[in-house]
Amino acid sequence: NFPARQFTHLLYDQSKEHIWASTRDMGVLLFQLKGKKPHLLQKFSFEEHNPNSLSVNFAWQKILDPNGAVWVGTIGGGLNKIEPLKNGKYFVKRINIPESNVEGLVQDQRGNLWIGGSGLGRFTPNTGQWVHYDVADGIQSNSFKVGAACKDSAGKIYMGGIKGLTYFDPLKIQPNKQNLPVRFTNLKIFNQVVNVGQELNNRVILPKPFHRLEELEIHADENDFSLEFVGPYRDWE
Repeated sequence: NFPARQFTHLLYDQSKEHIWASTRDMGVLLFQLKGKKPHLLQKFSFEEHNPNSLSVNFAWQKILDPNGAVWVGTIGGGLNKIEPLKNGKYFVKRINIPESNVEGLVQDQRGNLWIGGSGLGRFTPNTGQWVHYDVADGIQSNSFKVGAACKDSAGKIYMGGIKGLTYFDPLKIQPNKQNLPVRFTNLKIFNQVVNVGQELNNRVILPKPFHRLEELEIHADENDFSLEFVGPYRDWE
């Protein structure tokens, strides 16, 4: 009999004949195949007051990286890493990323982890760097579907979301190192658009268009104001 009935994701490590099973309420279970029956070796669950336990018990997608560690995506607890030790045991580490719901998890050829959640994140384990992408960068939406993530034989990554599919070659996604300009478009005071040359409070606040303006003076009695601006989108290559 299995100790759990609500499995969400299975990962098979052929080199050790291990099966890593994610569950909704028991964390991650490690089985070893013996004959035709799996034998439970270890359970990784949340333990109160133990920072070296799984962050939550609702586990989902997992990745086996080349070093033998297992990356575990959770719902409500972000990212976890189960590392093998020399004595045959395992060490659980909670990874600090700004994403609590890891709904899709894929590792690229460089070792970066691509995480679908509230947008798309790229986590670099060696440096701890986190880069976030959203709809402005070209992804299908800021919401992905749980478990709908994979990588093909050429290294392309596919992630499904509520508005379709996002797919890309991770090796071609490069950060834009240019300092691209931001263009101001509108000024509002007390929720009213201020036009160029318009007089307000006995003075002209915008004597020139924004692109020709060197400074903007707002008085204390005009402190309910807002500025609208546009910036260039980053393109997927």
